[in-house]
Amino acid sequence: MTDQDNNQIRWQHIKDLHELQDREGLKAANKLKRSHVEWYQQKMKVSLAAQCMSRSVANALEFLGQDLHLSKFTDVAPTVAFIRVIDRLFDTLNSKNKFEKEFKSVLRCENERFWRPFLMQTAAYLSNLKLFGVPLHQTMRKTAVIGFLATINSVIGLFDDFVSTKIVPYLATYRLSQDHIELLFNVVRSRGRWNNNPTAGQFRMAYRQLLMKHSITPNKAGNVISQEETVLLSSVGLVERRETSVTTAEILKRFGLGQSDGSIDHDYALTPDRIHISEFSANIVTYMAGYVSRKLCKTITCVGCKLALISNTKVVENCKLIQRKDAGGLLYPSQSVVDVCTVTERCIRFVCGNSSDSIPKQRNLHLALQIAVLERIQLSNLFLETSDDHSCVVDVFESHVLNLVRLITNAYMNIRFYSVGKIFSDKLRGKNIRFNSNKNVLFAHQ
Repeated sequence: MTDQDNNQIRWQHIKDLHELQDREGLKAANKLKRSHVEWYQQKMKVSLAAQCMSRSVANALEFLGQDLHLSKFTDVAPTVAFIRVIDRLFDTLNSKNKFEKEFKSVLRCENERFWRPFLMQTAAYLSNLKLFGVPLHQTMRKTAVIGFLATINSVIGLFDDFVSTKIVPYLATYRLSQDHIELLFNVVRSRGRWNNNPTAGQFRMAYRQLLMKHSITPNKAGNVISQEETVLLSSVGLVERRETSVTTAEILKRFGLGQSDGSIDHDYALTPDRIHISEFSANIVTYMAGYVSRKLCKTITCVGCKLALISNTKVVENCKLIQRKDAGGLLYPSQSVVDVCTVTERCIRFVCGNSSDSIPKQRNLHLALQIAVLERIQLSNLFLETSDDHSCVVDVFESHVLNLVRLITNAYMNIRFYSVGKIFSDKLRGKNIRFNSNKNVLFAHQ
């Protein structure tokens, strides 16, 4: 597909981004996964399209092409421009809050100078898209373009008829969508064990149960995802987990995380310190370190420790991803926080590599990894920018340095192990068969 300047818009860029993230085990602050690339089995899921054509994916592609200068992403600019247009159009056509800003704000007379030119330019952009030299709206794949153009004209017409004439103060375009009835059908199907063709009696009983029960929420894997906190009906499930108690010494010995002075017989043996962190992964670790700093600043009461978590100069190693995504609200972590997160990332990769085809789930694993990180990092070299009268630099063993390292390590591990668990569950589930073998779905637990 080409745009009005005959520049190629390639789906291969998104596939290459997914492959790179899957190989590195880290995501460049986006939600891409296998189901987004293998979309043909779930073509009715609007959420997959919205997450693919999102600002986070566009930022990740620009990060790889313009910041890291990878060869596969040299001509990524037209693809990024297309993704940004669709993302902003999604936001404009799903506005629901009058306190939002830019494209997510409701349509009002006060911001008409902002959204009306954008909708007109977007309509012209979509009309000039071509597929093999033929305008896209004249090919067999014209449905999406014609649908967008019709929606743009309808929204502008509704605004002129109701908002411009002062009948209503603003137009919330999300209220015009069919998501609400889709969510209702989602809940009704869930009462019949996902029976997509219920009889009149089954529908009556399902609807009666929905009226009698409380707080039943729609499934998050449906074609439409709820964008509001509206409670349809909920139940709280209690799951009891039985965990075996394993000492931290046994965990360190099992995964080979002990001190490197006497446990390694050969210089060529793999240790956490020798695990290579690529530039792509290093930038993501720095980005995650910024999130860890923001999260800890909300819980730590010591002012000196809060200042030690944040970089005042915004000069940190491998901060290209933060600079690419920063719109004025991101925090730049201090170099000490980045160093701790980098050592933690190496230890996590070493543990996951020794866990073969399973995920580590020992009870004291977090504590063991904290010990492993403390053994591999020089506490005396951390948080040197703090003032002399702060307790962080008085005594290493009774100061705030040890507590900060443990808090940073624990927060980073929670984020990474959540991501590792999601990736493992996705691979364990295998190929989605819901739309191929509709009656075998229950046997595949999908």
